[in-house]
Amino acid sequence: MWLPLFHYAQAIAVRLGAGFTSVRIFDAFVAATTPMLLFAFLTRRRRSTPDEAMDATPILAALLAALSPIALQLGTTGQTEPLFALGTLAVIVFLDARRHVAASLTLSALVLLRYEAWAIIPAIVVIAAVDRVRHRRSAAAAYISEDSEGPASRLDMPSSRWLVFVMPTVAILGWAAIRRYAPQGDGTWFWFLGATKKFAQDAQGTTGPRGVGQLLHDIVYYPVLIPWQCVGWPLLLAPFGVLRTIRREGTRFLVVYAMVLGFVSYAWLTRSSLGLHRHFVVLVPFYATLVANGAVTLGELAARFTRESRESPARERVGKWVVALTGVIAVGLTCRMLVAWMADWRDKTLHIWPDRRAIAEELRKTAPGTTIFCDEASIEVLSGVDRRRFERDALGNDEATTTRVLAAAARDGEAWVVGWGPRLVSLRALRPSTEVILPRPLGPAYEAGPMLLHVAPPLP
Repeated sequence: MWLPLFHYAQAIAVRLGAGFTSVRIFDAFVAATTPMLLFAFLTRRRRSTPDEAMDATPILAALLAALSPIALQLGTTGQTEPLFALGTLAVIVFLDARRHVAASLTLSALVLLRYEAWAIIPAIVVIAAVDRVRHRRSAAAAYISEDSEGPASRLDMPSSRWLVFVMPTVAILGWAAIRRYAPQGDGTWFWFLGATKKFAQDAQGTTGPRGVGQLLHDIVYYPVLIPWQCVGWPLLLAPFGVLRTIRREGTRFLVVYAMVLGFVSYAWLTRSSLGLHRHFVVLVPFYATLVANGAVTLGELAARFTRESRESPARERVGKWVVALTGVIAVGLTCRMLVAWMADWRDKTLHIWPDRRAIAEELRKTAPGTTIFCDEASIEVLSGVDRRRFERDALGNDEATTTRVLAAAARDGEAWVVGWGPRLVSLRALRPSTEVILPRPLGPAYEAGPMLLHVAPPLP
């Protein structure tokens, strides 16, 4: 069901000796890079339009993006969202600079990273079609944007713009062809999309019709409700910044992010996703820019309503003071939310999952040469045990699982099994070979939780 790029890259990194901590460090670096790229892009946009003055949007948007609680939290988890957020912004930067080859390569990677990237392709087609009509009579040299830096290259001529559509499409079709005859599938093209939707719907248990109130809630869920929970009071500035964002950041910035927002909203409306907060991470630079432009717009409105003449320095000072005050308040409120989020995050990382921590502690006491069958990744990470000891295939109440575990016990003298209680019923029935080590005491309240089993070689 999941797209391959991040998982294959992780597998290669693990093969080279990296661990989960290495992935988290990489994600933290990526999350820190995104606000810097946003600042560079917004600054470049303003330098390319000398008729309009430089404003505070770049620094304010970068600060808000850097302090975003959801972006910082996801930047420590080793998941795909931080890389996707950076990649999406990079595609916009390349498109704006007419670097079509770089944009196509980046987007080709993104469509194999997260499904939301698939929504960018239609936006690229619309943008490219409009540009082609607009510049159909222009020479290749004249097509280069006035705000582009560096000399034109043959790869940046108008024909190369279609690479941004063709290459990602080929990447999607290639992955679909590879997955078509996978053992889990039914031989149809894109069967994994249906499997992903089924997974989400089964997890939520809600596939029936919705009332008008629930439908309206779902429509504003990602555009308004999730941003309100992740951005807070500064979000009230966003409506004031819409028109300014369109004018100053360009249609590519708006269209790409609008398509991604539309995709995550549609996926939630059709219950093809779990509606998680982390899906908002890619939109953090977009909303940060809306808020920052909203603050600047308020400053312009305040200056306009002063009694001073348009050329008066006092009028300009009023506008700057309003922008500064609004920006400081927005950053302060964001910091306050960040402290609250991170306090909860810190407390949970220290105290969450006492049952899993107990099992991880017990695993550290096991003999180094024995095999650990474990299909709960969090326990493996918490244990710190050598990753090469773990057998990660899914456990279940089937003969294949029993055979694998008993064979390892016979080979090594003992084996350890970590999994969820309902999946270990068959193994627990193998007495006297199997002993439940944790939880203690064993009772109905613990039957559905994680367990640690010790399996001795079967009696002759």
